[in-house]
Formats: sequence, C-alpha cells, structure tokens
Amino acid sequence: MANLFDKLPTILVLAVMVGIFVALRRHVKSARLHLWITAWVLIFVHFFVQLFEPADGNLTPVTFMIDLGCLQLSALYFIASLTSFFEDTRL
Repeated sequence: MANLFDKLPTILVLAVMVGIFVALRRHVKSARLHLWITAWVLIFVHFFVQLFEPADGNLTPVTFMIDLGCLQLSALYFIASLTSFFEDTRL
C-alpha cells in the first residue's frame, strides 16, 4: 500500500494535465494538440502501470512492454508535434 501512496501524487498530477489538454481541445482544434493529448495519456498509462509491479520490483514481460512502450511512444508523439508538418502555411 505504501507503493500506491508514493506514486499517487504523480498519477494525480498527470491526470490533471490530461484533463487540462482535453479541456483545451474545446477551444483549439489542431493536430498538434491531439498529439500532445495522446502523449500525455501515454505517460499517464506508463505511471499507472507501475502501480501493478510486484514488491520485488521485477515487472512481468507484458507489464514491461506496456510500461516501456508507452514511454517510447509518448516521446515519438512529442517529437512529431514539433515538426512543421502540422503548421498551416497560409498563416
């Protein structure tokens, strides 16, 4: 149970961040914002999955794949959001 209380503040902060970006989507509709929302959701999943790790710290293969895969995919989404592909050239 101590493991839950150690990771709970991080999970709550990430849940609030995801909520902020989802609320922002009502005012700004852009592909870049959707990439950021997806990246923050993946980071939230990364930390949420860590709640289910055993006490000895060794992750099961499935949990490890989800944990590391979400973290790597979120990095790709953040990098993709920085490309000029999504910019409107008329502006």
